[in-house]
Amino acid sequence: MEYMNVVRMRIKAGKFEEWQKIIHENMQMGPPDGLVDLRHVKYGENEVCVIGRWASREALAAARPRLVQGLDRFRHLLEGETDPISGAVILDSTQMR
Repeated sequence: MEYMNVVRMRIKAGKFEEWQKIIHENMQMGPPDGLVDLRHVKYGENEVCVIGRWASREALAAARPRLVQGLDRFRHLLEGETDPISGAVILDSTQMR
């Protein structure tokens, strides 16, 4: 069963470009096993939502140490805590065609 994770974060004022550079560096390491796709959505001045689609819950669980390691590289650029959630996909509109 497909699994998703969503993480909201707020980047400190004036630090967005530095955050973005680190994100690109993290992405150059290649995707973790089981990651189907990943989106970074900017929805406010310094607010971003990261949405990951995973092959399974187990794939996401196995990748968590690497995801936390990536987060640790830019945690100092964030305002407050991240807001992570994850869960199983129960409806996929691409399957409704």
